[in-house]
Amino acid sequence: MAITCEITKNAIKVIDTARGTIVDVPITDSRTVTEVEHKLIAIANGATDTAINFGGVSAGKVFFAKSDQDVSFKLNGSATGQPCNPMILMIDDDGGYTEATVTNASGSTANIDLVIAG
Repeated sequence: MAITCEITKNAIKVIDTARGTIVDVPITDSRTVTEVEHKLIAIANGATDTAINFGGVSAGKVFFAKSDQDVSFKLNGSATGQPCNPMILMIDDDGGYTEATVTNASGSTANIDLVIAG
């Protein structure tokens, strides 16, 4: 499965080459982003609450992750992880995402494609 994420000034689009567009979210002026961090990370099996560096994004409005393993993310110190199997897209118009952690109990190293925009 090949999945891509396109973030433009007007939309966030997640595309699966086999199935077509999965998510197509229009971005209004309140969701204009000026900072974007894209990274590929590997998280070892058994890792718990591993911190994710937001790079140059001070406050995220968009958090997108695609993983080849079942992992979970906690945003802003939440006690409950949000599942990512195989992807998660979260949007906060107020730019409220300031920290995230990832947990991997899948049995294998998780390779994660991550986009944070604010």
